[in-house]
Amino acid sequence: MRLLSGNIDSSDIMQWFADIVPPPEVFSAAKEAVFSFYRCGAEESNVRDGESIPPPAYSFGTDASAIISAFQKEYGIDLTSARMHWWRFSALLEGLISCSFSERVSYRQCDPGEIKAKAMRERYSKLKRQFALSADGTPRKEPTTLEEYNELLLAKARGKA
Repeated sequence: MRLLSGNIDSSDIMQWFADIVPPPEVFSAAKEAVFSFYRCGAEESNVRDGESIPPPAYSFGTDASAIISAFQKEYGIDLTSARMHWWRFSALLEGLISCSFSERVSYRQCDPGEIKAKAMRERYSKLKRQFALSADGTPRKEPTTLEEYNELLLAKARGKA
């Protein structure tokens, strides 16, 4: 799990790729490149000071047979013999464990104000915010700091949000 938290150093890398460890002066950039690839190019999620990292929802080691079975059942892909890019594998895995594309679209299009039950209205409002897109089609990010909130307010005032 040290890999997921980013708390690794060159000796950890040495265990995996003994003959290609980068020199110390470029280790930081190489480490960031590895993490960026692992995250499929997505920005790193920021955990604020004092927040704990939640336990993982799955483990490749513990859940290997279930993942292999799910890929075979849902996609007809035999992971024991298939070759695929990490980013494709990650996208397909996410499709197994998260909302489907059609569900995401329906959350974006729903009007929670029309839902009478308060608990359901709150749930749909939360999901609508979670899957919201900006005008350019990129995921809308909720402000987490005062600075980000101020930037959002300024952008709205200028008509850019």
